[in-house]
Amino acid sequence: MTIEHFLWSVRHRLTGAALVCFYLAAVAGAGWSAESNARLSYTRVLKGSSPEYLSISVDSQGKASYEGRRLEEPPSPQPFQLSAATTQQLFSLA
Repeated sequence: MTIEHFLWSVRHRLTGAALVCFYLAAVAGAGWSAESNARLSYTRVLKGSSPEYLSISVDSQGKASYEGRRLEEPPSPQPFQLSAATTQQLFSLA
């Protein structure tokens, strides 16, 4: 599975409200250029959902991490690298 396919899969699992929150977080960083140390992050905690804890973070160089787990499980973020095109697309929305 490619990273782009993984992100597509994650995106389609998020609720509409979660997507709105992610884009609002992206817009909050609109004053930063892609050359800076900008980071887009989305975190959701909702007991009883699956996953209960969800965190996605991407920096301007495409270094990213994903974490989805139950609240009682220990943190275990999974790092991955986005393509330059996907990173550029995300930051162009910010």
